[in-house]
Amino acid sequence: MMKNKMVLIAMVMIFSGQFYAQWNMSVSTYQEYNENPFRYRETSPELISSYNLGVEKEFGDFNILYFGSYSTLSKTTDMNYFWHQGGLYTNWSNSTLGAYFEQRINKEEYNYYDANLYSAYFRTSTMTDIANLKFNTAVSYTSYPNLSDFNNLLLNASVVVNKSFETKTTLIGAAIINFKSYKDKIDSISLTGRGMQRGRNSLLNSSSVNITQLELNGRVAQSLFEQTGLAFNINYKKILSGSSVSVGVIESVYGETELYEDPVAQEGFSMGAMLTQIIPFDVSLQAGYFYYDKTYPSQGRYLSVDSFESAIQRHDLMNNFYLTASKMFYLGEEDENNLNLSINYTLVNNNSNSYYYQYSGSLISLKLDYQF
Repeated sequence: MMKNKMVLIAMVMIFSGQFYAQWNMSVSTYQEYNENPFRYRETSPELISSYNLGVEKEFGDFNILYFGSYSTLSKTTDMNYFWHQGGLYTNWSNSTLGAYFEQRINKEEYNYYDANLYSAYFRTSTMTDIANLKFNTAVSYTSYPNLSDFNNLLLNASVVVNKSFETKTTLIGAAIINFKSYKDKIDSISLTGRGMQRGRNSLLNSSSVNITQLELNGRVAQSLFEQTGLAFNINYKKILSGSSVSVGVIESVYGETELYEDPVAQEGFSMGAMLTQIIPFDVSLQAGYFYYDKTYPSQGRYLSVDSFESAIQRHDLMNNFYLTASKMFYLGEEDENNLNLSINYTLVNNNSNSYYYQYSGSLISLKLDYQF
């Protein structure tokens, strides 16, 4: 299966190479040294490489796009995986309507992370005398061919308010409603196999199959000097009904989030700040710090390797710091023909009342993205 997908990427590259003048294309590579990519209590370093291809073309009123990526790990090669996405969308006035399909394909030992996602979305915006308004709505269905108990339907709707002032201050606020529904109502799941050692404590019931979550975001951005900007972010999540499925019983693999830590199954808040500075030669530097306080109502906590307590919810406090430098190189007279180089350093520390979720680590990454 993996071999066939790689052949497909090669065919797309050959086809688009013959007609490159008619297509918007991008090729990129991402190289990362990660001290703890699987978020273990004890670090397990890996050198991770991703190779990516993007193709987009306008046909009349519609745009079609395709993105593909293959990621490899230096030590845990059984976790190498392929991901791709195909979609189409159309624009009119201030609105966009689109649909896309995503697929993740893993090697046999980790094929329970194989996933198919089908999604459709609608976006529109309007400008008033007071502020700019954006409205978004989307529906998506995710299926796991080898882990069908976690198949789910996700609906969300949001409104974003954007207001700028002559003082070079921008205020952005957003309200989002997420509704998630799992396919089956079952009393319990017993998962076995590598990466699923915690499955005996995964419980589902009729009151936790559906979940509704409110998410509020706020952002203040201020231009301090001609080449300097500062922004503050705050995020709040509250579960309005239900308590989701305890998918956190499944251990992490690289590049997957929902099965390990579902953003819709948590509540709490986060806050952070970002400082951006343009230095000579148009190099952009950004430093950021974020603090997260998260509670997981559907999860109990592990007191030790074998001791589990369901009466007390898992509660995490995370600190995240990053530093990024990037530079855009324009090739030729067309701005669309460019090369973007970025270097990133990230440091994460997660303090949890649950044994398995106490982890820390850092990563250094290099990304090279060529668009033409």
